[in-house]
Amino acid sequence: MTEENLEMKTKTLPQIPFLGDRVFYGWVIVAVGMVGQFLQGIAFQGFTTYLGPLHNSFGWNRAILAGPRSVTQVQSAVLGPVEGYLIDGLGPRKVVMSGVFILGLGFILFGFIDSLWMYYLASMVIVLGTGLQGLLVLSVTVNNWFRRRRTIANSIMLLGFSAAGIVGVPLLVFLQTSIGWRESAIGSGLVVWVVGLPCAMLLRTKPELYGLQPDGDSSLLNENSGDGRSTEVVDYDFTLRQSLMTRAFWFVAVGSALGNLGMGTAQVHLFLHLEQGLGFERSTAAFVWMVASLSNVPSRLIGGILGDRMPKNFIVGFATFSMAISVFHTWNCGPSVTCFCIRNFLWHWMGYQDSCYERLTGRILW
Repeated sequence: MTEENLEMKTKTLPQIPFLGDRVFYGWVIVAVGMVGQFLQGIAFQGFTTYLGPLHNSFGWNRAILAGPRSVTQVQSAVLGPVEGYLIDGLGPRKVVMSGVFILGLGFILFGFIDSLWMYYLASMVIVLGTGLQGLLVLSVTVNNWFRRRRTIANSIMLLGFSAAGIVGVPLLVFLQTSIGWRESAIGSGLVVWVVGLPCAMLLRTKPELYGLQPDGDSSLLNENSGDGRSTEVVDYDFTLRQSLMTRAFWFVAVGSALGNLGMGTAQVHLFLHLEQGLGFERSTAAFVWMVASLSNVPSRLIGGILGDRMPKNFIVGFATFSMAISVFHTWNCGPSVTCFCIRNFLWHWMGYQDSCYERLTGRILW
């Protein structure tokens, strides 16, 4: 029996203390998504903070240290279609719980690295976990619970990724310096289990199974617009075959892939470049990262607001342009904290494209 059939049989939602029925359960889904994005942010952004300690411990060069990111990007591309089938067959709760368990296990394995092959293995396990509990699964679930407010809901969820850069990365650097990188990785895995598993249990597939409507509306049709007129909410449902036949799917897929390729390449080397290339203290490099992540917060919120009111292709295009400018700015950055703070500010302002991408993919695929 699939999770969806089980939910149709029970038709009950978990009772959240102090909330009850006063808050639409879709916002609980968004909160769970924020936690998931925080954990994914720890894995993605925190990875680069381990490269310096790994270089000092094993003497591996930058090419070897960055190698797992290239391998795992291919792994993520292969995993994407599999995640879609798992969501349809098992439901988001089971998929995310599996991902959280695997992610925690990957962090613990990372703490026991003693050879190059184990370094690659632990990295692949971490990426498998982040994929199963990551953005695709969570955004699909959020898109099921929202229609009119999809973009702002996804923007709020994505704040968890920014919070990982604001809080998680500096904390990881502190722990790596004070107790060691191995202990930091093992502790991260335990925290992922303790925090992520209970949150994942709150996920539910879609509101209709519980007699609710997306956005918490009383009716899917005949919603009141701002001037008192009745409007109809139209939702498009494409099969996989139909999606693959549209130009929109390929534009979004190729554009997102190219953007993520550039972002991933720059991100994986940035912390190590600050630390070893420019000679920054690890605490200073963590501060630069924190400033960049702080600038990402308003960009995601603005993207959520604009994405519900403006053409999303223009928003995504402008955000990508901002990211490209930041890359050119990096070439002219010397060993200056201010210079890199400006560069990262421009880079992370491209964050307002992410919520638009998630709504676009949600409308095309689910």
